[in-house]
Amino acid sequence: MRVVLAVLLLGYAVVAVVSGVGRISTLDSRVVGPMNWPYDTMAARRAADDALAAKNPRLAEAMAARALLSDPVDPAVVGRLGWARMMQGNVAGADAAFRVSATMGWRDPFTQVYWIGQSLQLGQPDMAAQRMDALLRQSPGLDARDHLFAAVGATPQGRAALARQMTSHPGWTPAFLTPPAEISAQDLANRLDVIGQVPGQALDCPAMAGMVNALVAASMVAQAEAIWRKACGASDALIYDGRFAHFDVTAQGGTRAFDWQVASRGDVSLSLTPLDATSRELEVRVSGAISRPVLRQVLVLRPGRYRLTWTMPDLSVTQAAMVRVGLGCNLGRGAAEPGQLLGEQARGGGASSRYARDVVVDGACQAQGLIFWVEPGVDVRLSDVQLVRTGG
Repeated sequence: MRVVLAVLLLGYAVVAVVSGVGRISTLDSRVVGPMNWPYDTMAARRAADDALAAKNPRLAEAMAARALLSDPVDPAVVGRLGWARMMQGNVAGADAAFRVSATMGWRDPFTQVYWIGQSLQLGQPDMAAQRMDALLRQSPGLDARDHLFAAVGATPQGRAALARQMTSHPGWTPAFLTPPAEISAQDLANRLDVIGQVPGQALDCPAMAGMVNALVAASMVAQAEAIWRKACGASDALIYDGRFAHFDVTAQGGTRAFDWQVASRGDVSLSLTPLDATSRELEVRVSGAISRPVLRQVLVLRPGRYRLTWTMPDLSVTQAAMVRVGLGCNLGRGAAEPGQLLGEQARGGGASSRYARDVVVDGACQAQGLIFWVEPGVDVRLSDVQLVRTGG
């Protein structure tokens, strides 16, 4: 009896080890599980995956069928069987398999993707969006993610359905806001339409960087600024954060595309001092040998006349002239000029620290750059930057 028991235990151990190797093979491509034994489900499933990846649906179908012999109620295996049949053009066979796997739960990506497609064909975009949401919540790194976004968002009804799903802050929102480099112009426009229908509070400002950059690269600068303002809570002012309330001098946080951007050179020193509950003063000093562009912001302005104003206290006329401001398509120092002093001091009266520069913006470029240049040797305290349109 002891010998028999030992043999049985040894046999059980061998089966357990071999089965375990089969399971590991589905997680680690370097491990190959044994085949052609009664419990080779996992190894056969791995072989079916390899065949699908190699675009060999006939072998994939055979391996999925092999896996079903020992585990006929595994929805993942049935889903692979359906996908292999669909790749071979066997529509009826694929549908039969996916109808079976659909009754076993919705955790299998192949099954979910199939029924997303079926929902779209049946004119049920809300159902397609719900199934896509369920799939991406459990598989956020799914390779077919961008294809699903494109398929569901191909119609106005599908885009509205996607927008409704995004209002609940699903985990796949950052992926949707980060288009792939090879995205088509139509798919990019479709994503933009979806974002336009989502409330601003449901959009994440840092995650919007990818979409903003993609739109700028596609020469859709005005659209990029519009969704950035929506996601980042920017006001309707022509200049964002002119009081430096949200300014990050380290340039480490937030979406920088239309925010203040600062010089990254070691000879530029920047610090912030609170003025009141809603504004701060930016202290700037250049320690190098030449003037530097210390602060800039990208603006999208309609052609016309504008007045830019800012505050710089405690500067002599000579020191104030060491701060030059540019606004327009030309970002070089040559296009920048000192501001004109406003108020009583400009007429020889009391003290004033408000400066202005009048600028005409034409349609030569889609976006304009606002740049502050500072020369070495002057301590500048800058605050309350404002821009108003003064004429057409």
